[in-house]
Amino acid sequence: PEGYDLRPLQKDEIAIIPDEFWTKDFSNPKIYKNIDFKNKFLAFIANRFDYKKEKLEEFQGNGTEKAVEEGLEWLSKNQEQNGAWDAEKFGGNNEFKTGITSIALLAFLGSGNTHIKGKYKDTVNNGINYLLLNQNKEGIIGGEKGNYMYNHAIASIVILEDLLMTKDREKLKGPA
Repeated sequence: PEGYDLRPLQKDEIAIIPDEFWTKDFSNPKIYKNIDFKNKFLAFIANRFDYKKEKLEEFQGNGTEKAVEEGLEWLSKNQEQNGAWDAEKFGGNNEFKTGITSIALLAFLGSGNTHIKGKYKDTVNNGINYLLLNQNKEGIIGGEKGNYMYNHAIASIVILEDLLMTKDREKLKGPA
């Protein structure tokens, strides 16, 4: 997008996010358009919500919101007590439990639910807690076995998106 530094970060370069970033209202794209920070990912996340709203208005929903709600309900009912989703129950490989859990959480976050607000806030909170409990001291989420970067990458997206949506720095900034 125009106005963003989209070059990849160089080795050992740190994306600096100014403190004023956390006080912005990201439901209005014009507010964050001029924020100068290198983390294009956070800009992408903020854009997700405006894109959804735009498409809903363009297509008048056409039943998709009902399907999304039914999907979220199913996901919520199939969440494990520990906050994860068990991939093996549905023919998957539990090596990817953290990744599958993260993908499920992205569905909730994408519909506006966070660990603080929304119909499914308890579901999201349980999932976020699962991810945080499975983050090691080096910051890797989901362990370092097999294809662990798949799990870690998607879980990191979830933590960052929830942080962006809630601004809950106390719970999420350190793990992010």
